[in-house]
Amino acid sequence: MHELLASAGLTAILMYGKPTQTIRDGIARFFPFLPKCALCLGFWVGVPIGLYLKDPFFPFSASAFSWGFDAAVNAMREVYLEKSDSIPKFPRF
Repeated sequence: MHELLASAGLTAILMYGKPTQTIRDGIARFFPFLPKCALCLGFWVGVPIGLYLKDPFFPFSASAFSWGFDAAVNAMREVYLEKSDSIPKFPRF
């Protein structure tokens, strides 16, 4: 289970992290869709972990878990932004 969390975390860091911007740009040079797709990037993040675990099916489960994790975080972000727009803001003086 913690291998799945690690692959989802690494996928999120590669997709959204500021320190990994140069890595994202390098990947996007050859595969422009890869840094934008949690399912695709999650698969390729899961390949080395699957090789380490000697589990040939791990990349598939890692990609599905990364996609679900990314979808859940994006849904929570949208709800938070929607709620923060409805909160009255105090005027600045």
